[in-house]
Amino acid sequence: MASDDVRIGGRKIRDLPKVSLHDHLDGGLRPQTVLELADQVGLDLPASDAKGLGAWFSDHIDGGSLEDYLEKFSVTVGVMQTREGLVRTAKEFVEDLAADGVVYGEVRWAPEQHLTGGLSLDEVVDAVQEGIEEGEDAADARGQDIRVGQLLTALRHNDNARDIAELAVSWRGRGVVGFDLAGPEDGFLPSGHRAAFDYLAEQFFPATVHAGEGAGLASIRSALIDGRAPAARPRCAHRQRPGRRLARGRGGAGHFRRPGALGPRP
Repeated sequence: MASDDVRIGGRKIRDLPKVSLHDHLDGGLRPQTVLELADQVGLDLPASDAKGLGAWFSDHIDGGSLEDYLEKFSVTVGVMQTREGLVRTAKEFVEDLAADGVVYGEVRWAPEQHLTGGLSLDEVVDAVQEGIEEGEDAADARGQDIRVGQLLTALRHNDNARDIAELAVSWRGRGVVGFDLAGPEDGFLPSGHRAAFDYLAEQFFPATVHAGEGAGLASIRSALIDGRAPAARPRCAHRQRPGRRLARGRGGAGHFRRPGALGPRP
């Protein structure tokens, strides 16, 4: 039975209302979008058509270390360095969520990875928010009610978590609903960013922490204690499912592969 035909209580699973809390913006681009944006910015790709690009991600995303896994996303991040690219990917991200029946979503992404085109941290957040709102409006026009908030991610191997925390708080009430810590895990415990988490606690601002794949229990403990995370976000290697594309997040159960998405990102 095709996945779109699976039903619960007589209703298609795709049509049931859902909440998506762990999705990464740079892990959910449509292959055709990557091709078109790459052509605009002169970025070389490992394939010349959408089908081939999707196959490349499927073939290369599994196996190896977390660090090897993260390197693959230089392709998607590379086409998200302009305002146009950020607005478009965010808009399509929301539309794809709505098509899967999601009524509330949170999209996490690292603003510091999108500055090579000359945009500032505030400008990239503003661009993504514009795309989110355009996607919500487009979904509403099709009778699909959805609202999406941003989680701003700081990369744990860099030294600017406090800056990203302040950026997130400055956008409170304007689309940003939380802070996230992610990236290479081994050797970069959340305790190294205690100043950021202290600030977030003082501001009563929600935070999540990726933990448990690259550094084991020590990382999880630090996420819960130093990061004050109400729950650590453990990651696990995703599994291929016949007839489905890759999940946008690498967080295990509930991360379904939405049509057109290239692949996951932890």
